[in-house]
Amino acid sequence: MELGRRHFLFRAALALSAATAALARWPAALARTVAAGLETLRGLVVSRSDPDYELWRRSMVWYLHKPARYPDLIVRPETEDDAVTAVRYAAEQGRRVITRATGHNPARGCLRNGGVLLDLSRLRRAEIDAEAGTAWVQPGLRSEDFVARLVPHGWSFPAAHTGIVGLGGYLIGGGLGWNMPAWDIACRSIIAADIVLADGRRVTATANDHPDLLWAVRGAGPGFFGAVLRYKLRLFRAPGAIVKSKFLVPVAKLDALLEALQAVSGSPRRRRELEILAVLGRFGPADVPRARRELVAAVSFVAFGRDRDDAMAMLQPVRDSRIPALAKLSHEDAELSYAQLYTGNETDYTSPYRTAIHNIWTNDIGAAFRALAERWQEQPPRSPKSFMLSAWGVDPSPDDADSSFTYTGDHYLSWYLMADEEADVPANDAWMDAAVERLQPWTAGHYPNEIDPGRYPAALRECFSAQKWQRLAELRRRYDPDGLFFPWLGYA
Repeated sequence: MELGRRHFLFRAALALSAATAALARWPAALARTVAAGLETLRGLVVSRSDPDYELWRRSMVWYLHKPARYPDLIVRPETEDDAVTAVRYAAEQGRRVITRATGHNPARGCLRNGGVLLDLSRLRRAEIDAEAGTAWVQPGLRSEDFVARLVPHGWSFPAAHTGIVGLGGYLIGGGLGWNMPAWDIACRSIIAADIVLADGRRVTATANDHPDLLWAVRGAGPGFFGAVLRYKLRLFRAPGAIVKSKFLVPVAKLDALLEALQAVSGSPRRRRELEILAVLGRFGPADVPRARRELVAAVSFVAFGRDRDDAMAMLQPVRDSRIPALAKLSHEDAELSYAQLYTGNETDYTSPYRTAIHNIWTNDIGAAFRALAERWQEQPPRSPKSFMLSAWGVDPSPDDADSSFTYTGDHYLSWYLMADEEADVPANDAWMDAAVERLQPWTAGHYPNEIDPGRYPAALRECFSAQKWQRLAELRRRYDPDGLFFPWLGYA
């Protein structure tokens, strides 16, 4: 077993290091592989005949486990104009197109069979209008880098919890991010988008021009029928203080913890004041091997206040609850910078090992969390790196008619299965199938950025209301009648 694990990790490390070497010499690869019609494109073009093709293909997915899907061309433009050229080239050649920002979608949907993989990771600019409180951002810009540029201007944004996630896929698929209870899901702060359409036109979608495209880009996910080159975002005043309290509670005390969490998160006002995240996994001292660590619930409360006193007042219901007494370890009332929000998240270190992921929106988070935790104890996932995450009270605005994104429940629950060796991959799939079935009684819908529609196509439709699903299909037929852009994974 240990040999298998070492073999799996060695192959992954070898592929990553080789891909890095290929990236370092990409101008040479470009000289060999430019296709007719792309001679003027400033950037990278790699075809399946290129000797470095497999290294580039594997580098398109951030996760260690790579699906066996093979695009005909990988195109990485250096400018927005080059991206337009690539889309027009694909249309002329009859090749389908899929876009990529940083390759973090867990379904690995940027890898398709055939067609052109349009890698937008080199488009990373942000143009901040501090007076207006808006910003134009390109899809390859990472979440933590965007926030770092905003804060000196006194602004912020509900960027991804994992800082290295690019804004492109994050925004178009919804965007569950920091301070979401107060600031809403990120896609609903998109106020304009520059889009390359299937007919080669570049248009700017706003509330007045192409409003149907703006509606779609707010949540359609990887099935969007265009290439988004820029988003214009509404910003939020940066908090004067961010204060976090974290508690590790043994799973034996889970019932008492869930009851206390229900009490703390119960009122609508408290939902908007506190971001509440509860994660179940094997966390603990770094010097203890993960497989020997106790299964615990790591509960974090993050307050984004006008100042420290305001943030501390938001956390008062936590201090008054039973949660501090239930914890075996705690770190309370720690004031953080935005940069510190993106450090020390243990789940981030294991994320590249993910092979299976799923989520639900639910209106009974206590029952859903308990049911999944029971399965975790009855039949633990193969890898001790696996974990489940819940966000309590994340639906501040059920009136979401201005976006294709659909709120279907008040709370969010997701779970992530890791692979330490190749044999874990089919085992994870089987474990996930059973978990999906078990959670059905509490499932109100799904979040499109954290499902695998190739394995669970029905879950994709449940990401949207019936009316929104139908409208997205109608818009796809109108704007992309010949199917230039790949649809969602698992759909023809």
